[in-house]
Amino acid sequence: MEAVILTEIRDSAIRIAIRLAIGDYLIKGPHDNIMELESRVAWATVSAELYQEGYVLITPEEYATAYDLTLAEVIDRIENKGILFALIYAGRSETLTVIPLAEREQREYLGPMPA
Repeated sequence: MEAVILTEIRDSAIRIAIRLAIGDYLIKGPHDNIMELESRVAWATVSAELYQEGYVLITPEEYATAYDLTLAEVIDRIENKGILFALIYAGRSETLTVIPLAEREQREYLGPMPA
């Protein structure tokens, strides 16, 4: 296991979105730590690809439970302090958010997507 580094997971997520050409995204937050994708499919695809890179993504509620925090503390770390990366899809009737666990599994690089 290795620590999750904010810039590395953000850069991986951006590369995935570009490589797979899955649509537009916004990078926002106090430290460019929030990636908002334009579709639920894009959000799910980036989440799955990040998992393949060793990141375990969970909801803010699950993160709060796992690290003995309140949900408000987790949201503050995302929206105000900018110390947690968040992958978001905000649709008309739903908002989906996942954040990585503090540690990442070391996995072998899977290579580029086949053509």
